[in-house]
Amino acid sequence: MSSWIYYALNLPYQTSKQWINNCKFIMLENLSINLLDIGALIVLLMGSLIGLALGFVRAGLFVASWSGAGLATLFGLPSVRYFARQHIEDKFFADLCTGVTIFLLTLIALFLLSSLVGGWVRDSRLNALDRSLGMVAGTATSVFLLTGAFLIMENILPGDKRLEIVKEAKSLPIVIASARFLSEALPKNLEHLGTGSIERTADQAKKVLEKGVYDRLVRPDPSNSLNEDRAGYDKKERNNLERAIDLFNNRSQ
Repeated sequence: MSSWIYYALNLPYQTSKQWINNCKFIMLENLSINLLDIGALIVLLMGSLIGLALGFVRAGLFVASWSGAGLATLFGLPSVRYFARQHIEDKFFADLCTGVTIFLLTLIALFLLSSLVGGWVRDSRLNALDRSLGMVAGTATSVFLLTGAFLIMENILPGDKRLEIVKEAKSLPIVIASARFLSEALPKNLEHLGTGSIERTADQAKKVLEKGVYDRLVRPDPSNSLNEDRAGYDKKERNNLERAIDLFNNRSQ
């Protein structure tokens, strides 16, 4: 009898800790999936259940609210970024603050509207159909969240810098395809917010620091120079010099 069949048959007769460990063995060793794949499946399952509980209209409006807030941020940012850049020198952080503000304001307004429409549908005869279709909308929301998380990770650990658990995940090709589709939908004027923006910001900061050190070495500040000309000895130095002369004269006599 193969090992995974043995573990599966004995699951009902074991403690909770042994049951969890054996479930991990069956999934990780025989299904060739890792913890990241399990986490992605949990996110998809939770999204489906939440969509089923909320219903299609409320879940769909939930997705529409987030998507609408995202679209409002992407297409509204070029029009209002000028005002933020007048007060924040760094373009990346200026656009980031502006985008977060637009996103939150739009999201709150859309949430208020969706709650009114969702309450009306819940009390109608379309409740059963609404719940069935809600599961589809919940799954779509989970895919969107996983894709967004991957894009954020790509800003921090791009390409060959990915963790081993990410490289070995069976769900990675699907997430990459979704992330590529989302990245291509971004406007061209937001390229500095895309993949690698954090690395570019760090490189720019490093160059500024290196330039500052180089300038201080090549052109030191004259006010801090130790070789600055002085008018003469100060009082303490004159007293020490007089004591040294007196001591020398006493020894010579």
